Amino acid sequence: MRHFNEILTIAEERHSGLAAVEARIPPVKTRRELAGITGDRWLSDITKNVFRAGFSRKVINDRWDGFEAAFKGFDLHKCASMGDDWLDELLKDTRIVRNGARIQSVQRNAVFILEEMENHGSFGVFLSGQGVCVILCPDAFSYAMGKRSSNMMASWLLTRCHSRTDRFHSAEVALSAK
Repeated sequence: MRHFNEILTIAEERHSGLAAVEARIPPVKTRRELAGITGDRWLSDITKNVFRAGFSRKVINDRWDGFEAAFKGFDLHKCASMGDDWLDELLKDTRIVRNGARIQSVQRNAVFILEEMENHGSFGVFLSGQGVCVILCPDAFSYAMGKRSSNMMASWLLTRCHSRTDRFHSAEVALSAK
């Protein structure tokens, strides 16, 4: 496995320096801002990244309005109660990528988000409270999610909630610990 500094050097070369790499990192949201993100937007974001894995980002981005419509705006309660009839419709829906396992992940992730919203008041509050130790152990977080998503998805969810410095530091610590 490559050391984080090597990966960072490659990124700096590809993007004309560290400042350009850091400029590509989304701004850090506060706990209050994360708490303000509604569950349907979290589910939409998670789903977009689930479908992007192994597919062209352009294909998914170009079809995203179709995904929003097909999944009823990612309404958590509707998605959580997805039945066989709706699943069958989605498997035939040309507006989306028709991958059964990924479509079913929407239902499981909706249930997970609803559970954590009930426990923490907000899915963003739940994620922001997970801390760097969980980023270093995505297997544990994935297990806590009930294997609803891959370790990469668990890492993506958690790193979305931490500062640039924490992300760089966490990745460096994780890689040097191997």
